[in-house]
Amino acid sequence: MDPQVVNLLQETEEDVYRRKTARIRRKVSEIEKECEMYAVKIYNVERDIQRYRHEAQLLSKVLEKKGLNKEKEAGET
Repeated sequence: MDPQVVNLLQETEEDVYRRKTARIRRKVSEIEKECEMYAVKIYNVERDIQRYRHEAQLLSKVLEKKGLNKEKEAGET
């Protein structure tokens, strides 16, 4: 008989449990790392969105002021 087959036949329930839990722990660890990576990406995107909104507000205010100044200049002449 093949040595691997003999080894599997001699494997106890405890060995099977240990092997399966080790595999599950590895998978959980991989998924946790992926979650951390996505959390960082989401944080960076949210920060970028806030920055772009702030820049858009500032630009809007600047354009409003320039628009009002042009209207005042046109009214004075």
